[in-house]
Formats: sequence, C-alpha cells, structure tokens
Amino acid sequence: KDYDQAYVMMKDCIANCPNVGENLYINGVALMKIRMNAATDPAVKATYIDSICQLYDLRVQYYGKPEKNLANKAADIEKLVGEKGVDKYYPLYADAIEKAGAKMEAKYVYLYFNAAVDYVKAGFAEPTLIIDCYDIASTLLDDELTESVEKYNASKEEGDAAKMAKDSILVASIRAQIASVEGTFSPYASCDQLVEIYDKKFEANPNDIDLLKKITNILKKKGCTEVELFFKATEKLHALEPTPATAYLMGQMCYNAKRHNDAVKYLDDA
Repeated sequence: KDYDQAYVMMKDCIANCPNVGENLYINGVALMKIRMNAATDPAVKATYIDSICQLYDLRVQYYGKPEKNLANKAADIEKLVGEKGVDKYYPLYADAIEKAGAKMEAKYVYLYFNAAVDYVKAGFAEPTLIIDCYDIASTLLDDELTESVEKYNASKEEGDAAKMAKDSILVASIRAQIASVEGTFSPYASCDQLVEIYDKKFEANPNDIDLLKKITNILKKKGCTEVELFFKATEKLHALEPTPATAYLMGQMCYNAKRHNDAVKYLDDA
C-alpha cells in the first residue's frame, strides 16, 4: 500500500516499457483515483483526471478493445466529476457504442442513454438526440436480452444449476436496465412528440432507408402505429426495400383502413 512509491514506479514503467502488461493500466487507473481522492486542490484533482484519460488512451493503443476501454473511461469520468462533466463523458459513451457495432454490454448501453439525456438537459444538444439514442439503446438491449435468455435456456437444458443461476441474474439485470431506459424515455415519447420530430426528417429525406427503419421501429415500439407517419414511412420502406415484415405491416394497416383490395395484395406479397 505504498502508493507514493507505486506512483513513481508506474510512471517509470509507462515511460520505458508501456506494453509490459495490461495490469499496468488497470492498476494505474486505480492508483490515480486514490491520489485524486486524497487531493484537496481542484486543479490537482483535474490533473489526475487527465492522467486517468491518458492511461485509458495508452491501454487502447497497446491492448486494443477501444469500445470497452472508451466506455470505462466515460464511466470513470462520470463518477469522478458528475453531471457537470457530461460534455466530456457523453461523447466517449457515444464513440464506444459506435465502435462496438451491434454488440455492447448492457450496463454500458444503459449509461450511454442516461448520459444522452443529461447531455440534452445541459443544453449541448436538441431533444432529438434522446430519441435517436433511445432507438440505438433499446435495440442493443433487446438483442442482449435475447442472447442472454438463449444462454439461460441452454444452461437449463444442460442441467447446469450454477450456470443457470449466473445466467438468470444477467437476464434479470438486463430487464431492469430496459425498464429504467423506458422509464427515463417516457417524458419524451408521446406519439405527437415523435411525429413532430420525425415528420420533418421524413419530408426532407423520404428515400433514406436507415431513417425509414428508424421511424418505423421507434413508432412501433412506442405503440404509435395509428399515426399517418407510420403508414407513410412503412409504405416507402416497403417500396424501397420490400420484406415479408413490411408487406405484412402494409397489409395490416390497409385492412384497418378498410382498404381491403390493397390489404389482399400486400398480404399475398408477405
């Protein structure tokens, strides 16, 4: 526990053999937190935060895994400086999510979405960011839940009680995070608000397939399937990139609108 001597040796090691082992950076961050918590001068505390960020950057440089290390870097900054540092940690979460692609640990997705809400509240972005981030976060969490449930079912079939217990805890945790994200998103999620935001985007880019998928996905998730925008976006998406799912949706909507001949055509296509 000789942290002062450890600090000197850590700096020496980073300067001369920065790829000696990943634990150098794991323990280095822990050591910097200890020194920061012991400091009383705000300026000194700030230098330790900068050092923590540099350690994460070096860890990525020598050991990769940018998505996880960026997310951990963001989480550490959030814990150390609180919401006042949201302009620093939200972009890191966003970068981590982008680098992770289709897969990211649920706990980081949850932190990413909460950071997006704080970022908007602090005046750094328009409320549309919350909706865009919800679309990303909810999809990632749904995928993570599906994968975790499949693992649990496999453990159950194998009769592995210890693995079942571990997998069931993970499933419960992801479900809790999904519920928290939904709860946080609720104030921004009325159908009128979603239509007001996305109708303008649709009119500006009616042939943008990614935008059409986003519009139909989020309106469907929030139960806004009766609004005209949902019909228009689904119709356009089906025209540009027809699938059984879009054909079925079009058939269902035409049926509800008493357009039975059109419904038959779309359902036959499906």
